[in-house]
Amino acid sequence: MGGSHPAANGGAWMTAVFGFGGVKAGEEHVAINPRLYKKWTNLQFNMVYKGDRFNIKITKEDVTIIADISNKRKHTFIVSGKSIDCPRENLIHKISVKNKVTSFTSATIGARQFFKDQFGWVSGSRLKPGSK
Repeated sequence: MGGSHPAANGGAWMTAVFGFGGVKAGEEHVAINPRLYKKWTNLQFNMVYKGDRFNIKITKEDVTIIADISNKRKHTFIVSGKSIDCPRENLIHKISVKNKVTSFTSATIGARQFFKDQFGWVSGSRLKPGSK
């Protein structure tokens, strides 16, 4: 059996975006609190939030959010504590941030917290679905 496994690819994407990118999507907004790996220069990815598409690029200096031209509504992003409204138009929003370079462990903890918050459990933990 060769090639890559789709679930492993999804897990790697989630670790990069939710862990290192610090992305957390909520009901009212998308929060981005980057924690880039110290050897990385940037992290760029596409995401869909409430049916609308965005391209996001995170560097150590700033976060750039590009709203797709096909988007239907305005969304709020909170980047390192700064609130930005992204209208429907295909506009580029560049938000200056001072990223603190953290270790792989911090990003992994971020990804583990996401799984705990979203699904109530973390792989390899004693926390089972539905338990506190």
